Amino acid sequence: MNVSGIEFIKAGTAINTKDRKNGADFKIDKHYKNSMGVVYIFVRNKDEIVYIGVTEKAIQDRMNMYSSN
Repeated sequence: MNVSGIEFIKAGTAINTKDRKNGADFKIDKHYKNSMGVVYIFVRNKDEIVYIGVTEKAIQDRMNMYSSN
């Protein structure tokens, strides 16, 4: 996905589940799990950006914060 001239790489998928009050389950590609200093976006329906964030933590650790109950 290209946003304002910046090309983003799909590194994972978020899946909303009925089992969680808040958050989602995340599946992060093993090549990116420990990447730090990442700018990430949440996209709905392949083209609707719903959130842009930056993390200094490993991306897997940051996504775990979103998936807490």
